[in-house]
Amino acid sequence: MKSCYIYVRVSTEEQAKFGYSISAQKKSCIEYAKKLNHQVVDIFSDEGETATAIDRPGFQEMLNQCEEHSVDAIIVWHTDRFARNETDHFLVREKLSKLGVCLLSVTQPMLDESPEGRLLDTVLAGVNAFYSRDLSRKTKKGLNQKWLEGWWPGWAPLGYENVKNELGKGIVVVDPLKGQLVKEGIILFSTGNYTVKKLQQWLFEKGLRSRTGKTLQFSVVHNLLTNPFYYGLMRWNDMEKIGNHEPLIDKPTYLLNQYILAKHRGFMLRQRKHDFLLRQFIFCDDCKLRYTAEWHYNEKKLARRGGKIAYYHCAKRGGCKSRYVQMEELEKQVEFQFTQLEFSPVFIEAIRIKAKEFLDVNRQNITKQKKGILNQKKALELKRDRLEDRLLDNTIGREIFRRKHIQIESHITALDGRIAELDQKRQLDVTFIDEVLALSRNIYQTYIDAPDFLKRHYIRFFFEKFFVKDKAISNTVLSPLFSVLVRQNLGYIKTCSAPPVGFEPTTFFLTGSRSTVELQGNIDLLRYSKDFTIYSKLNPSFQ
Repeated sequence: MKSCYIYVRVSTEEQAKFGYSISAQKKSCIEYAKKLNHQVVDIFSDEGETATAIDRPGFQEMLNQCEEHSVDAIIVWHTDRFARNETDHFLVREKLSKLGVCLLSVTQPMLDESPEGRLLDTVLAGVNAFYSRDLSRKTKKGLNQKWLEGWWPGWAPLGYENVKNELGKGIVVVDPLKGQLVKEGIILFSTGNYTVKKLQQWLFEKGLRSRTGKTLQFSVVHNLLTNPFYYGLMRWNDMEKIGNHEPLIDKPTYLLNQYILAKHRGFMLRQRKHDFLLRQFIFCDDCKLRYTAEWHYNEKKLARRGGKIAYYHCAKRGGCKSRYVQMEELEKQVEFQFTQLEFSPVFIEAIRIKAKEFLDVNRQNITKQKKGILNQKKALELKRDRLEDRLLDNTIGREIFRRKHIQIESHITALDGRIAELDQKRQLDVTFIDEVLALSRNIYQTYIDAPDFLKRHYIRFFFEKFFVKDKAISNTVLSPLFSVLVRQNLGYIKTCSAPPVGFEPTTFFLTGSRSTVELQGNIDLLRYSKDFTIYSKLNPSFQ
């Protein structure tokens, strides 16, 4: 009696569309083995695995078993269960042939070792591969169309769910249960009173848990705080756009959370790999072209530097006489440029006064709103108490009690969320004002203390270009916005007769007259920059 292995496979998509379930395949293969008088030695399966690759756990285990305990045949329901790639199909077939193992298909009994059977096998292998590639092409086209229409083309992030709209198109909507908890959690973190681990525990206690009922992993909660999808921005295949889905938070809350996360890390952000801080700002003083930056690798020579070192250099084709500058050296020189800038006392005092007025008004509004919400919450709690008393007195049915009790609790939870939002808004305003006041009083120190993603905003606010000659900054062009402040005596450039050792004297240039569009572009930068959002609020002229 001949022996055989059975191999079954299903992907999630196929199982949903065509019903090729594992159990159905096993049943058909076992019946086919009995019909051929083959003894089934073992059954191997892969669930949710694509056949376009051969590194499937069950498939690899079966091949290993064929080498150690050879059988006469491998039975599959269809050859597309075996492979959907011609190269893999023929390589594995050749390997099995050398071991004396033939491939048998329940739905393709015409396949055998005869010339005609091998010809059909070759044709079907190509058809299976074509089907997979054609499906991939159609899937990519569909996903791209979803993106163009403003919908997220992948699985919904935690707090959202994938549904079909009235036209039958897949869209992403807020999960009615998890969405509110995710929103409250993100807002709570923005108050600055939570760490990621504390937020993990809070979400667990509120009922937002993993599929196994455990605490959400650290990376999952961290992603809730760093994923821009939650304020509406989608990123996919190196593209980004604002999506049609409903945001759970606003952009200022997202930016504040990035700031808080950076503070928790002590602003020790991971080393930049390709996103160089000074890219777009450095220019060659000889040929006036923009500098580019790149990493140089040498495990032995650069062992003390982790095997790599970064340089800025002129991007002129054919080369430029200007020399390469180490990243750290040039960034130190830019830091020194910030020591030369300061705001006038009049400007600083104006900022302080406006900030106080802004805080006072906001504090009064928030207090008034919280008082109204607390009154609503108190009324709901009394209503809940009376409902519970009726249950104890047996004057209300269990089903009615449960339904009304859930409604009241959901209303109370929603009010708690609104209170948390108000507390977060107050903390957000205080944080912005703290940043702006710190910047107005000590530009250099605020820049030094900032993480990289904020440093780029600071550079863009104060400077437009740095020109480099002989590895040193020779000329500095101030931004249009700060140039305006200097002309109005609201900002100053300090004189430095003797720069520190290793730094060359720098000439500062005010930006010349600009068009309304160009100036508005820099004002927009203020408005969208996290640190200066409050500045635009305090200064009506920038609205």
